[in-house]
This record gives sequence, C-alpha cells and structure tokens, in this order.
Amino acid sequence: MQDRLNEAFESTDADIIEFGPEDTFPEEPQRVSQDLLDRMSIDQDRMMRYWLAGGGLLASAAVLASGTNSGVLMLAIALGGIGLVSLLYSLVQGIGQKIETPEPAKDRKMAKYPPRPEIVDDQLWQNNESAALLSAIHDALGDIAVRRSLNGFILQSNNTFRDLVGEDHPEGKTCQELGIRFNPGPIQHSYDVEIATPTCARTFLWHDVVARDPVLGDLVIQSIARDVTDERQMARQQEAARRRAEMESENKSRLIATVAHEIRTPLSGLLGMGNLLAATQLAPDQANYLNGIRESGTALIHLVEDLLDFSTIEAGRFALRSNSNEIRPLVETITEMLAARAHEKGIEIGTHFSAKLPQSLTFDPARLRQVLYNVAGNAVKFTQVGGIIVKVDIIGADLVIEVADTGPGMNETELDRIFGEFEQGDIAGARESGVGLGLAISARILNQAGGKLTVASEIGKGTTFVIRLPIGEIKTIDDRSTVLASSRVIVVAPAGPASEALNLTLRDLGAQATACTNVDEMSVLLDSFSPTDIIVDHRLETVFKDVLTAHHSFADHLCRLILLVDPESRPSLLATSMFHAWLIRPLRENSLVDVLLGRMKGLEPREESDDSFPTLSAEIEEAEECAPERVVEQGYNILVGEDDPVNAMITQAILERAGHRVRLATNFTDLAALLADGSQTDLLISDVSMPGGNGLGFLAALRSAESSSDKPALPVVMLTADTSDATRRDLLTHGASLVLPKPADQAILPGAVDRLCKTSLQPV
Repeated sequence: MQDRLNEAFESTDADIIEFGPEDTFPEEPQRVSQDLLDRMSIDQDRMMRYWLAGGGLLASAAVLASGTNSGVLMLAIALGGIGLVSLLYSLVQGIGQKIETPEPAKDRKMAKYPPRPEIVDDQLWQNNESAALLSAIHDALGDIAVRRSLNGFILQSNNTFRDLVGEDHPEGKTCQELGIRFNPGPIQHSYDVEIATPTCARTFLWHDVVARDPVLGDLVIQSIARDVTDERQMARQQEAARRRAEMESENKSRLIATVAHEIRTPLSGLLGMGNLLAATQLAPDQANYLNGIRESGTALIHLVEDLLDFSTIEAGRFALRSNSNEIRPLVETITEMLAARAHEKGIEIGTHFSAKLPQSLTFDPARLRQVLYNVAGNAVKFTQVGGIIVKVDIIGADLVIEVADTGPGMNETELDRIFGEFEQGDIAGARESGVGLGLAISARILNQAGGKLTVASEIGKGTTFVIRLPIGEIKTIDDRSTVLASSRVIVVAPAGPASEALNLTLRDLGAQATACTNVDEMSVLLDSFSPTDIIVDHRLETVFKDVLTAHHSFADHLCRLILLVDPESRPSLLATSMFHAWLIRPLRENSLVDVLLGRMKGLEPREESDDSFPTLSAEIEEAEECAPERVVEQGYNILVGEDDPVNAMITQAILERAGHRVRLATNFTDLAALLADGSQTDLLISDVSMPGGNGLGFLAALRSAESSSDKPALPVVMLTADTSDATRRDLLTHGASLVLPKPADQAILPGAVDRLCKTSLQPV
C-alpha cells in the first residue's frame, strides 16, 4: 500500500514529508478564505499598473535620446505623461485601500489558528483533476481516501469513507468524533482501524502520509485505508486451526506413547516368560509352539517400535546425534542378524565394502542401524529366490549404501507410494506381515539428516534401494586395496549375491580371485590359476571333495582349503580333515583377511543371530558388553523394584538362577523403605515407571542422599520399555549406572550385575 500511495502523490506533484515517531505535527496553518483570494487578485492588478507606468517612462526616455525633432519630442512628452498619470493613480488607489482595510491583527480579536478550519469551496477541489481521479480510483477499489489538517480535522474524503461512517459531509470533524478507533500496528504510521458500519464492524489497514497540498500549499495528512476484515478473520482462524492441530498432534503422540508402553509391559512379560520356558526341557512339539509365540510377540514388538518412531517424527521431537563410529561392524552386524531369516527361506545375503572406505565416519549409529535394518529386512521379506547384496562406498561427501535384491520387483504405481505411511508392495505371493511404516520412517530419518532414500525397480528383475547420508569432511582414507595382493583365490560357491560379494571383496583388497560352480572348471583352474587358497561353500563340499583331494597341489600343500559355512550349521570342529580353516557367512571382511594371511586358522563359534530385538538403540549396545562371564559363587544382595508381577517373576528368576539373593518392591515408596532398613544391598534394579513416583525423581533423591551422607554410590540398573536415546540420557544423567530394555534378558542381565557389583566393591 505504501508504494501505491507514493505513486498517487507523485501524480499530484505534492511534496511528501515523512515524520519520524519522535516528530510532532506543527499547528494548523491559517485558514484559506475567499477574502484572502480577493486580496491576492487586487495585488496582481496593482502590480500590472506599476509595470505600465514604468514602461511609459522608459519609452519616453528612449525617444528623447534618439532625436530632438519637434514631432518626436511631442510623442515622447505624451508617452511620459501617460506613465506619470498611471503612476499617480496607482499610488492614490493603494493609499485609499490601505485606509479602508484595517489590519486583521489590530481590528479583529481572533485566535491565530481557529479550532475548525473553514472548508475550501468544493469547486476548488474539483479543479484538482489528479485528486479527483485518485478519489474515483479508491472508490472503485473500495478503499478509503481521506485528507486531514495537521490537527486532525477532515478536509476532504471520498464516497467510500462517507458511506462507511454514515456522514454525507464529514468535513470539519475529526475521526474520533465519527467513532473511528486507531490501533497502532507494527509499521510506523500504520494502524488497524475499527469502523462500525450499520451491518457490522469492519477492520481497515490505515496508512498516513504527511504531504504538501498542491492547491493550498499547506501541509496535510493524506490517509489511505483498505478493508482487511476478511484477511484478519482468516488469519485468526488459521492461527486457531494451527493451535488445534498442534494440540491434537501432541495428544496423538501422547496417546501412542502411552498405549505403546502399556502394550509393551505385558508383551515384555510374555516374551520373557517364553525365554525362561525355552531354557527348560521341552518336547519337540512344545518347542514349536513356543517358537510361534515368540515370533508373534516379536512382530508385535516391531509394530510398537515403528509406531513410537512415527509419532516422535510427527511431533517434531526427532533429533540426530552424530559421532565418530566404525561403519563396517555396523553393517556386518545387521546382515548377520538377517542371515538366519534369509537362510531359512533358502536365499543369501552378503556385504561388500569399498577398499577406500575410511575406518571411522561421523554419523548417528542408532538411526543408521535402524534405517539399514528396515531396508535390508524389507528386501529379505520380499525376496523368495536368489538373495540380497549390500554394498558400502563413499561418493563425494556422502556415505552410500546400496541394498540390491533379486525379488519380484515393483511397478510404477508401487514405486510412487513405496515411501508412504502404511504402504506395502502388492506383488502376489510376496506380501508378508507388517504395516508398512519401516520405509516411511527410514526416508524421514534420512531427510532429517540431509540425506536421501531412493529406489529403482523392475518387475521380475529385483529392487535396489540406495541410502545416501552426508558424513562431512573425510580426514583420513584407509586404503586397503593391497592387503591381499599376494593371494590367488578360487571361490567354489553357487552363483548368487553371496558369491558375488565375496569375489568383489577379494578383488578390491588386491587378491586375484575367480569363481567356479562345476567340477570341470575346477580342474582347469587348479592347473592354470595356481591358487594359494580355495574357499569352498559347504553346499558344494561333497561335489568338489574328490577333485580337490586328488589334485597334486593339495597333496603337496601348495594351497589351503577353507570351508565356508552357515552360522546355523557351523561345526564345532572342522567339517573334515581336508580343510585347513573355516569361515562363517555372511563373511566379515577382517575375518577373511586374517584367515587368508594365515593369522587365524579358524573362527571361534559365533553366537546364533537373533533378530527378534534388532540392535537399534545405545542401551542394547552398552548391554552387549555385559555378557555373563560365570555364575557368581556366593551371589549378591539385589533389590528389585517392579510393579508388574510377570516382569518381576522374570527378573527374579534370572537373578536367582545366577546365584543372587533377591528382595522385591512393587512401588517407589516400598523401594525407598527397603533401602533404608539397614539390610545389605549390593545392587538395585528398578523399573522406571512404578506407583509412588518416577524413576528420574527416585534416582535424583537417592544420589542426593548419598552425597550428603558421604555414602558410596549404589549401582543402579534401570529397566524401561522406552528404548529411546532421550530416555536413556535422562536416566544416566540423573544417576543410573546402566539402562536396559524390558524384559530383562537372561543373556545380558547376569553379566551386567556381576560387572557392576565387582566394580563397586573394589577398594578405592
């Protein structure tokens, strides 16, 4: 509006003067009257007579100077006389007018500036064509145009203003007298003005500019206002809608979190009791039934985790916490977790790392693990034949992880909605359990990190997901392209992703590698290739056993035979006496290098992979360091706080089996009382949520009491169904020694107890 107003005043040739907020308007100048205009006309006539008289005298002087002939002399005398007569007449008329017109200041007693100005004749305004045009334009647009004196009296207004205030002649009045209220706005000389009309109150955005009137030459206030009632109402409605949406989102997130917690509590008890039951003697059919219970509970746990993540992202409380981490162990752990599920379906999974991949990179390990688990797990879920290969590389400043499968592929419609919430593929026979939140959450996590998750697919030819994650500046490059430069390796394995990944890894590490799948190829390669090592997949062991043992290179010990086995079927010793070493698939790169370089004859047995609880949080990472070492001979005195009877039974059973003595409390009040009764307590294990308080408050009070009494800090393990990083940090900050997820894990809790108690009982 300011630009429009400035253009309007430029068209009227008016001098515009802007005043700052500290300036004050001067008093209104003297009114313009008809007497003043008449006096200006008289002064102009008098000046004309003076010029005529002067011109006659000058003409006479010019004639006299040009000659002395009598005719010319008479003409000069005549002109000079006319000039003298005109001069005398003007002087006499001026003296008479001065006598007749007294000085206003002497003959009238009036204020210098009257309270209300006399209104200039409407005809005078009409003579200003620019002002009339502006008024018509504003009327057509429905805008207000008002001109006021500096002390606020209306000098002129357009029809829109008159209709709104209900006054045909508002001139001479002030806006306040017409009931107009000014509310200062954020912009200087700009106001929200409320005008009560016969139908309703309207809001106008009012802007004032001080300008010099082109007709009067006086300073006036020119105001222009536009009706913004609908805009203001819409803005208020939008703000109210935004607040309602925020409140609804917060309520939804709170509801999901509450329901998820309430679901996880009994579900944790169900899975925990299943774990205890699995450790007893069971008949084969009982073990199958129990396995079905555990699988169903695991699927429900995954659903709860996805809902919690989804609600956290929707509520805007999602945050990334990047630090320096090794990428190879993280990716290998995920593929190992998924290997058991893949091998059950008869498919393969393998990994390949670029030889120039740095040892450590900066990223959020928990979130990257979650993304990779979702993407690779989705590939395993929908692949029925072939397998999955995971390739990791650095491209520019991005960490790039490619997950390619040999599944059924997707059509264009599925590709368009694959990252939507609650979406899954519709390929017949490939649809499995799940609600379709994993990929949507993964895409949002990468977007938050400045990365991207993309997909390419073709029906019948598989699908490839690409994870891109910015990792910033790479300071050091760990070039491993010559680590196996002295090795020549034959890979005997069925064609597929696992064989492809192994061959790519060998070549990138500098080895000469080739693959074969039948006996005839092997016979030729043994003579021409002269291998230093032969890696045999256990699925082809019996096929190639005879040709390998019969060849002279084996008899002369010119090459080593390495057996590659699945973790589910790994032998406790070497499968046969013919093999010199063995490896477990999916392969770990460092293990492959150690075996081929002779630093390791074989690998120690790897624990069976369990993807029931994927390693997605720092709590589990820390807990993995607490694997049980041995059963404690004398045991420790442990106080357990748990309000859920099933989870209390699980925790007590795990601890008593490890040889510890357990006391139970079902609320924070009883827990504090048992701590203060004087009995020996070596360690405290407590649920975060119990009646009588909360875990954070209890921890703070406990540590404060210990500090004031100079008592040693009691080791405290907090159990929680909320495995988020924020919850873990809060508990550790308030004094927890360790945070573990519920239900208590019999493979983790005894070792954690033993380590914490040993540390606290060591002499200082």
